[in-house]
Amino acid sequence: MFVSGLRYAVLVCAVSIFGGVAYGDTLTFSSGLLQDAGFSLDLGSRDLIIYSTGAERQQMLDRVTALLKQGYDGGKWQGAGLSSSAAANDPTHQTGLAVMLNDDGFGHPIYNFFDNKPVDINSILVKYTLMGDVDLNGKIDGSDYFRLDKGFLAKSKGYANGDVDFSGTIDGSDYFVIDKAFLSRSPEMGDSTAVVAASAIPLPNIAYSCLAMLGTLASVRLVRRMRAAR
Repeated sequence: MFVSGLRYAVLVCAVSIFGGVAYGDTLTFSSGLLQDAGFSLDLGSRDLIIYSTGAERQQMLDRVTALLKQGYDGGKWQGAGLSSSAAANDPTHQTGLAVMLNDDGFGHPIYNFFDNKPVDINSILVKYTLMGDVDLNGKIDGSDYFRLDKGFLAKSKGYANGDVDFSGTIDGSDYFVIDKAFLSRSPEMGDSTAVVAASAIPLPNIAYSCLAMLGTLASVRLVRRMRAAR
């Protein structure tokens, strides 16, 4: 069940959570937990949807980005916050967690469904994907370079604008990260079934050690060469 306008986040898990509320293989928890100073979660290779509201979505996006920066940990993906053991153990070091607000800037959602789950313009999407996949479509292509170029020229901020190393600025380091992923010719990343809809009622604090178990279940010339080859 998808309830537009309510704020919640849900992940599928296959572990027993003490202090939370589990329904079969679905764990439901209030997205308010993301505001907890000690929040830590290993997503592994799973995705996350956070349903927010128009009034709170920017604050929530900033919070999720801060948690991802912690988890990114200089590229090791083993920090606190939102981390990924799958990315940490990726021998190619080309994968990680990406985030975007599902808003195209013109009053419409970018995606109507994410991992086959309905989402709206206030949804915040987190995807396990190739580093530099700023539009969360599972691959590195011209659209990602276009967003990065645009973000660089406008001095924008945020992963969806090209800050793929979570440094707070868009610079040559971000081009290096996306170039590396593009040149690696890594396979496209498919959907994860990690997110389902649920009620937004507040829940007791979840044992963060149990939550961590969920994870187990700059070259502008290259851009020009890509465009010239099209």
